Amino acid sequence: MYKMTLMVLFIISFLTLFNNTSAQIHFYDSVNTVVSSPVYDYKNPVFKNTGSGYSSNTWLVYERHNGSVSDIVVRKSWYANYDAEIVITNNSNALNINPAISGSMIVWQSNAGGNWDLYYSINTGDNNWSDPVLLDSTLSDETYPCILNNNVAPVEYNYYYLSYIRNNSVRFKRYKTSTGIWDNDTLVAEGSYEYSRPVIGKGTTGSMLGVIYSGKSQSSHSKLFQRLFYEQTPISWNSEIEIYQPNSQNNLSSTFESREYATYSYDTLNTKHILGFYVNGQFSIDMVTMNVPGKHLYGKGSSMGIIKDAGFYFFTTFNALSIRSDSLVFTFINRPSIFNTNPQYKYLYLGDTNSIPSFDVSSPLFYQSFYRIKTIWERKNGDRTELAESYMTDVLNDYSNNNFLINGFYLAQNYPNPFNPATKIRYSLPENSYVVLKVFDALGKRVSTLINEDQNAGEYSVEFKAENLPSGVYYYKIEVNGISEIRKMLLIR
Repeated sequence: MYKMTLMVLFIISFLTLFNNTSAQIHFYDSVNTVVSSPVYDYKNPVFKNTGSGYSSNTWLVYERHNGSVSDIVVRKSWYANYDAEIVITNNSNALNINPAISGSMIVWQSNAGGNWDLYYSINTGDNNWSDPVLLDSTLSDETYPCILNNNVAPVEYNYYYLSYIRNNSVRFKRYKTSTGIWDNDTLVAEGSYEYSRPVIGKGTTGSMLGVIYSGKSQSSHSKLFQRLFYEQTPISWNSEIEIYQPNSQNNLSSTFESREYATYSYDTLNTKHILGFYVNGQFSIDMVTMNVPGKHLYGKGSSMGIIKDAGFYFFTTFNALSIRSDSLVFTFINRPSIFNTNPQYKYLYLGDTNSIPSFDVSSPLFYQSFYRIKTIWERKNGDRTELAESYMTDVLNDYSNNNFLINGFYLAQNYPNPFNPATKIRYSLPENSYVVLKVFDALGKRVSTLINEDQNAGEYSVEFKAENLPSGVYYYKIEVNGISEIRKMLLIR
């Protein structure tokens, strides 16, 4: 009887765990050392901002310190490992810090010239990076660069956008990839605020982008501001908008794959949560860490757009530095959003709250039929600082409802997915219907109309060819007798 009771309790526990566990086959279940040394300290890891693309590898850049000097180091990150280090600066008498990377460009600040200046390096193919190039030679300090590639082809329409702090102002420049020339030098904001760490976000419509920045007043109250701009010649700027809330807004960040979404920490509901909003000038502020216990200080996320379950989620995974029971922890959250009232989460103990480590979250990395999202952070090891990582892993064909059945018709997930350059879209009609099937890019712009006609009842398969489209997430939408359904698909070059 005792054994039977234990067996029943085990089955009940197993079923409860099964029913409350997400589809992830690996959700931040282990911690590995990325780089460690008895000589160097490694700090400030930053993954490449990939825009809307996904791939089998990405770039990781970080600082390598040796006493009072430091170098910028970059290495390629794969699904399961890392390539050898590539030292970009190799300067034995300067501090090179605060790297930012997007597309094929790295930007950082250096005191090699005496004051803080910005330098950049460009990837010229494979593992080859150019020698550092000085952006400007001024007597003013230039700090905290943020770089964003617009991820547009052909090269004539490809640009890099750079925002940074010069003394106590927010500045902006644009780099035209086809000519290698910086232009549109713009004063974004200046005044009585102490500005820090601007980010650039891609807007939700057309050629809209935005510079988002934090300003601290003399009363130490931090506010968020935003200036939208539009890709024209010259660039067209909107007026400054304050993202108003009565309490202090801190630790601004942007995200992978959803770059139009910015997050920050905010004192609310007698604690501190991570809030977020879209870069579009109209603010609907969401609580990313809703129903997740803890005082959340800073967060970054990543999304895997082709997973069906992610349709109502801002992120596939969102990671926050949090305080619980007077300890600093990572809070790993599975698919948080205002629609997910009971998200899965877990904690990783980091130590006391005296030191807040830098960390970053990668874009999804592919290997065969799997994808992986990595989180990498600073970790003390004796007297040295090393970089450690954990990750989540899932299968690419993990869809909660692969054939969406509604009123007798279904729209299947395209196959193959990801695809290059063609894929098949299947659907079934229970009766004669007028069918419209269209494809849209990540900004909602229609890129193709595949079907726009009356069709008889039956099953159909339509091929979508994307020879002239860039890598990224696309959506296909079917409309049948007043009913519509949308699915995501992924093009990888």
